[in-house]
Amino acid sequence: MSRNGVTNTQTAPATQGQPVPVMTIPPVIHQVTMRVYDADGWDEFYTIKATTVNELAHNVATFKTWLKEKGYSPAPAPQRSANAGGQPAPTPAGVPTCPDGHGAMKASTKKPGEYFCPAVVGNHPQTGKKLYCTHKFPA
Repeated sequence: MSRNGVTNTQTAPATQGQPVPVMTIPPVIHQVTMRVYDADGWDEFYTIKATTVNELAHNVATFKTWLKEKGYSPAPAPQRSANAGGQPAPTPAGVPTCPDGHGAMKASTKKPGEYFCPAVVGNHPQTGKKLYCTHKFPA
């Protein structure tokens, strides 16, 4: 029987007349997802998985070789605007932008001279509350 990715492989000795299931935990899976364009320009995602980091590194290198042979090209790197210190680069108006590309930051009303990113990046899986970007300037 499999439940939540855990497989019951055997039963331990009974305790008070009830068998106690012994669970085996599947190995940790390391994975990398790569975004590439095929020779016709189609945007594609591939996920490579392995049980060890060394195996993953080998599989990724092998897959990259295969992709090049088939005419695939890597997706362009995301644009990040940051200065040499890694801080968001101020816009011409002096307002910094979020390094994750969420746009202009807002001035803090509680801390003059500081900015925060107001972007919603998702919802909490248990409460459903909005989750906001955590980038601030200066950090």
